[in-house]
Amino acid sequence: MKHLFLWTLFILLFGGLLSSSCAKRIQPSWVSKIATVREPIGAEEILRLPDGDQISLPQLLSDLEPSSVIFAGETHDQIEHHRNQLKILRGLMEKNTDVLVGMEMFERSQQPLLD
Repeated sequence: MKHLFLWTLFILLFGGLLSSSCAKRIQPSWVSKIATVREPIGAEEILRLPDGDQISLPQLLSDLEPSSVIFAGETHDQIEHHRNQLKILRGLMEKNTDVLVGMEMFERSQQPLLD
């Protein structure tokens, strides 16, 4: 019985690997456009997705203006990412004083320090 279970598990795992590797992967259209960029994208460059066109910070802020929620991700050890987040935050605050910021790296107990 134990061998039957192991054999069934092997078939399920191996079959899953085969079917996932044989399945056609669907990529967004902007992936092919981004792939044509020959030079590294600089810290000051902004690409609008899904079309992949390069835009300016004022254009980005204009695009973000009607949004009620904005997610800005980063790589924690990349200072350029944090600088860009700050530019976006400052730009939004210049357009609208009702800006709230949520950060995932702080615990509730640290709120008095942040205030």
